[in-house]
Amino acid sequence: MKTAGSSVISVRKLNKKYQPNIQALTEVSLDVERGEFVFLTGPSGSGKSTLLKLLYANERPSSGQIWVDGVEISGLSSSQLPFIRRKFGIIFQDFKLIPYQTVFENVSLSLEVTGLNRKQIKNKVEQVLDHLGILSKTHLYPMRLSGGEQQRVAIARAIVNNPNIILADEPTANLDAERSEDVLSLIKGLNQEGATVIFATHNHEFFKDNSSNVYFLQKGLLQEKDGL
Repeated sequence: MKTAGSSVISVRKLNKKYQPNIQALTEVSLDVERGEFVFLTGPSGSGKSTLLKLLYANERPSSGQIWVDGVEISGLSSSQLPFIRRKFGIIFQDFKLIPYQTVFENVSLSLEVTGLNRKQIKNKVEQVLDHLGILSKTHLYPMRLSGGEQQRVAIARAIVNNPNIILADEPTANLDAERSEDVLSLIKGLNQEGATVIFATHNHEFFKDNSSNVYFLQKGLLQEKDGL
């Protein structure tokens, strides 16, 4: 396998085209260092979600290269991809919780393939739920939770495996301003604990006074911005 530099994520000349003739990403290059917090912004349809899907190999690029922890993933076989995906915690804007499973079951799902026993899984799930302030919601179903609580469950599910990299795809899009700030603070806290974060958002308020790197996508073209 080819390797690249010290960056935890490295992208070179990435292109993604959907049929019949939609160019979602064009010649995107990007480096994210270990422990960095990066904002990815741009209007709806600019390619933010597409880029994140390519990073965790949910989709394959039309051309270009992607390295994760020094491993080029664009050419990996389907059987090799789970080992790369375990490095990621994914937070979606629409939560993607399973409605007929409890909070505990939603969060524990990703641990059931790791070889941990039931007691270990219980301890890990309860620890992360407690950390996010929703331990009391353990046995509730998603429909019984507020939007902010559902998003915390989604965050818990994303981080319960202690991933090296967190990809947050518009995680505050369905929340009010106060809950949005709460979610941002939670994810910043995870970054301070060592996780590398790419946070996709259209909310410029999040980074107008922020020292984090900000990248702007417009019609599939990426550029770094010092301030927006």
